[in-house]
Amino acid sequence: MSEQRDELLGKVFKMECQKDGRIAGEALLAPEKGFNLFHWRVQGFPILYCSKKELAETGFGGMPVLYPAPNRTENGKFTFDGRTYQLEKNGSVREIHGLVYDEPWQVEDANCTESFCQITGKIEFKEGSPLFASFPFEHTLQITYRLTADSLSMSYRVESRSDRPFPLGLGVHTFFTETEPDTMLRVPAGRRF
Repeated sequence: MSEQRDELLGKVFKMECQKDGRIAGEALLAPEKGFNLFHWRVQGFPILYCSKKELAETGFGGMPVLYPAPNRTENGKFTFDGRTYQLEKNGSVREIHGLVYDEPWQVEDANCTESFCQITGKIEFKEGSPLFASFPFEHTLQITYRLTADSLSMSYRVESRSDRPFPLGLGVHTFFTETEPDTMLRVPAGRRF
């Protein structure tokens, strides 16, 4: 794993995994742009689409993290436990895709072994922060990406900093490259909530 600086995206982590002595899986992640895994190739085939310029300007492309409201909220508002909340950032209402896809994240761990590379990042909602002003529940969202020669997995953890319950939703808005007409995507869900 290597860390480099990109003029548009800031810090970028490069992960590579080999198979039979050749690079088989590779990924690039931009922690300063929403912890976005914006580049992924398997056996040289590009899986994700991303324009670095678009990612830098809008936060979209690659695989942006959508949280705490991954889908649409009417007028950026939601009600929980009898109270109405307004999702906003920098004075603008966020009706869609949540609050973190364009925020800088903190990298907690980045490492590689012979069989995988893994990177973990977090973003905190704490009192006094702009995120907390819009979603006033003290907690931390942590995401781990794990790359192997032929796969990519994502796991997440939400840790509350209080006894107060809170609502949340998590999603990714994956921008796949164009593929052959017969390509099929399968998502083997272990459980349904």
